Amino acid sequence: MGHFYIGADSSECAKFNLARRGKLRRPLSIPNPINYYQIAKLISDNWADFDAVFDRASQSISRPVEDDSTRALKWEKGFSFLPDSKLKTRTASRYILKADISNFYSTIYTHSIPWVLHTKSLAKQQRRFRNNLGNKIDTLVRNSQDQQTKGIPIGTDTSFAIAELIMSEVDKQLVTKVGTNYHRYIDDFEFGCKTLQEAEHTLSVLQEVLSQFELELNSSKTEIIKLPLEVDPQWLHRARSHIVCRV
Repeated sequence: MGHFYIGADSSECAKFNLARRGKLRRPLSIPNPINYYQIAKLISDNWADFDAVFDRASQSISRPVEDDSTRALKWEKGFSFLPDSKLKTRTASRYILKADISNFYSTIYTHSIPWVLHTKSLAKQQRRFRNNLGNKIDTLVRNSQDQQTKGIPIGTDTSFAIAELIMSEVDKQLVTKVGTNYHRYIDDFEFGCKTLQEAEHTLSVLQEVLSQFELELNSSKTEIIKLPLEVDPQWLHRARSHIVCRV
């Protein structure tokens, strides 16, 4: 089993759509169980390497951690932390930049996995090295989707980990170039800026960093907004006030 990834057969994901009220259906993918097991086993065996990359992303509220319940992974913080993160980002800011990656999971470039784990220059030098962890994961992901290099299966915990791996490197570069006054939830960003010029500069930097990983912003969900702005709409506050917690 030490070299199970070498010469492994390819398969195609089973695909279906999840209905969403008032929105387009969400596409999901189910890999062949054998291919999926191989990806999951490799990630599990090398979780320390993933954790080391996740440590680069202090602005993330979607870091995956091991889950002792029904799933393999869960968010360390997650959606419930969004309101507090928004308040922190908007404090002392006059503008916010909201940005979202276009077709995120469907456009992740599998070859960018070794770029993150080993640096882009080294990964390109070693692209034929089968013992390179990034190349192993790249190969197994492609095996699970008929050798496609564009996109990763949507909805699996392995893809959750891989996506956060890539975005953690994006965070590392962003912090160096624009600072720490922002938060990220999966592929959704919100930056706090003091001036319109700073917000426009941040947008330019974000586009440049994402382009290094073959990712693009969704123009319909990317905007610069002048504050003040409600953290959440009123209907959401009312809904939360009626939620009954389980004992």
